[in-house]
Amino acid sequence: MAAGKSVKTHSNKRHDMFLVDTSVVSFFIRNNSLKELYRPEMEGVAPLYLSVQTIAEIVVGAERDNWGAPRLGALKMFIAKQFAVIPIDENTVSFYAAAINGSARLGRALTVPDGWIVATAKQHDLTLVTHDLDMRVGEQLGVKIVCRA
Repeated sequence: MAAGKSVKTHSNKRHDMFLVDTSVVSFFIRNNSLKELYRPEMEGVAPLYLSVQTIAEIVVGAERDNWGAPRLGALKMFIAKQFAVIPIDENTVSFYAAAINGSARLGRALTVPDGWIVATAKQHDLTLVTHDLDMRVGEQLGVKIVCRA
């Protein structure tokens, strides 16, 4: 994708398009029962989106836990089949700065990784699906959040 271009998103019957946070994707990858909190919201919605930051977090965790090449390959196939990945581009940087500085001004500073994810949701007008209460500050920054934590 060329820098500065917006991701083309598609509508669904609910008119919400979802950026799925690492916390929720992990529930599906690990077959954690908490995934059921989010399944009704996302079921039948296509595509679902991931930030490249989420991919990085998932791969770092899998490599740290010594998943090995076959399991890591299966993970990457799962991601490729289930999600469209949104890269970080030059425009994302402005949204990132606004998320980091805005959350700090609110006294609820986002971490660097969470800042990139909130910025990606804001940039592409996506609803962020997360199980991370810290990311709810995104609502005060204009990001629609689904959080069942």
